[in-house]
Amino acid sequence: MKSSNSMFSLAFYDDGEITYTSSDENKCQKSKLVCQDDIMKVFQNSIIKEEYVYRLGDIPKHYQNAFILNDKSFCLIQYLPKGKYPLATADKAMKIWYPDLLFCWMVKDQKLRNSYVFAIDGPLEKNSQIYKYPFSNVYEDGHICWGANHFNNFKNLKSLENMPYIFFTAPSNFDLIDSNSEYTKILNSAKNGLFELKKFSDGFHYEALEKQLYIRFNN
Repeated sequence: MKSSNSMFSLAFYDDGEITYTSSDENKCQKSKLVCQDDIMKVFQNSIIKEEYVYRLGDIPKHYQNAFILNDKSFCLIQYLPKGKYPLATADKAMKIWYPDLLFCWMVKDQKLRNSYVFAIDGPLEKNSQIYKYPFSNVYEDGHICWGANHFNNFKNLKSLENMPYIFFTAPSNFDLIDSNSEYTKILNSAKNGLFELKKFSDGFHYEALEKQLYIRFNN
């Protein structure tokens, strides 16, 4: 073995002794006895540690944040500003006003494992209050219900780019709404840009949401 300025050798004897001998550029040698613990420390420190770099790839539209767990698991958060977006019901398609929205997509092994949507009362900031918007296909905790649909082949963040629009154009049903009449009232309000937002009981903020999503993602 050698370093930049010297060479050294190790001699192992049957009685357990180990001799360390080094020589410098002038071929002067020095020897000393060393213990096995010293040798183990040298080898442990010389082990090459592998470092992995996970590339984000192209940044998708509406990118807000992302968590990269490994090359097969990642989470994307998208922010869509207030505006008119599609809505598909059983009998017609239309565009209605929506508040500022956060979409969260969790992928493992190229499959969409979890997805959430939350409303925000105004432009997104660190301490923005997170609200529930009365979507007809979203649970109380913001978890999106896709029915029997499954989504896969997500190889990077960019491949999730159009998921908000898939959500908007997916046929809405009344599974998570108390009655058709209540949903009709919601639609009429949304057409005029009026939003019926409901606060989370614990005063959920964007910063807290990010931490909670990260915990869910790692579990």
